Amino acid sequence: MNRLIIIGNGFDLAHGLPTRYEDFLCYMLRNALLADDSPSLFSIKRNPPTLSISNEKDTIRKIDTIDGFNKYQTGLSHYFDNPTTNNVFLRELYQNRNNLNNWNDIEYFLFDRLKRLIKPTSKYDLTNLKLDDINKLNSEFDQIKTHFHDYLSDIVLGKIPNKINKNSLFNDIFNSRPVNKKPHQADNVYILNFNYTNTIHLYKDAFALYNNVQIIDIHGQLNSEKNPIIFGYGDERNDEYTLLENINRSEFLMWLKYFSYLRTANYKSLLNAIKIDFEVLIIGHSCGLSDRTLLSTILNKRECKHIRIYQYGQYGGYRSVLENISRHMDKSKLLSDVEQYNSEYECPSHNFK
Repeated sequence: MNRLIIIGNGFDLAHGLPTRYEDFLCYMLRNALLADDSPSLFSIKRNPPTLSISNEKDTIRKIDTIDGFNKYQTGLSHYFDNPTTNNVFLRELYQNRNNLNNWNDIEYFLFDRLKRLIKPTSKYDLTNLKLDDINKLNSEFDQIKTHFHDYLSDIVLGKIPNKINKNSLFNDIFNSRPVNKKPHQADNVYILNFNYTNTIHLYKDAFALYNNVQIIDIHGQLNSEKNPIIFGYGDERNDEYTLLENINRSEFLMWLKYFSYLRTANYKSLLNAIKIDFEVLIIGHSCGLSDRTLLSTILNKRECKHIRIYQYGQYGGYRSVLENISRHMDKSKLLSDVEQYNSEYECPSHNFK
């Protein structure tokens, strides 16, 4: 039996890396407050414009939550105007900042905006189609993607050490005994990495017992021309997606993930990994709708024999992932294949210490 380990953003967060959507948004808002040529899509006017903030810089650099930014900006509202941006999509994200918690929410927010731009009554009636608006939305989302890539490259990568602690608790998870198999090792281990960082690559030594370990960076790698990052929506099974497809305009499909999957051999490598019986370990992935098509392909396969969720926190973390999985899986298969909640399957945090 093979083992497929699904790695999501929670894995990076467990290592203390600022890879949340909130971290990225705070980064741009901090830079806008500092106004020192640091990259940002926001601007914040000072009152008066010549106001010096030299004594506030250290305080501003420590802001790491949206709530913290709101409190700081509100407390000094007579000195700072509200953030503004020419990027309309980002402006809407900021206006909805209290309701958007992770990158899956952002990608689905894009899908929602695309649907709003569709006004025709049928695929043959394009009279109300706003192509200028869709081109603007695509351009704005690409701008955000570029800034996020640069944020990860310039800020986050520098926080990843050169090697991992050999006693990391994640080593125990990766080497746990396969279900219904007498030998300690799985036949082959495939790691499906949804993150853009190389954090999981630091654990290669943890799989020394296995003959074949392959890491599949399914969403790309930072600063890679051969495997560029994939950012967009992946819920092609949504009924409303058919409407986008039937419009017969490529502008509406620019951020569709499965087209990007075919740019590299990663997706084919995944399919090869799940040709024979396999079990799934889910670590740090919310399994949200933004990756629905890919996750459905994996979890509904007849060869998928067992699914174990490693949750963050107690039952609430397990339940959240389970609810998301239920949107991808046949319900009878979910009940038979998903392992019941076990408090021992709680993911560790901050293992770089």
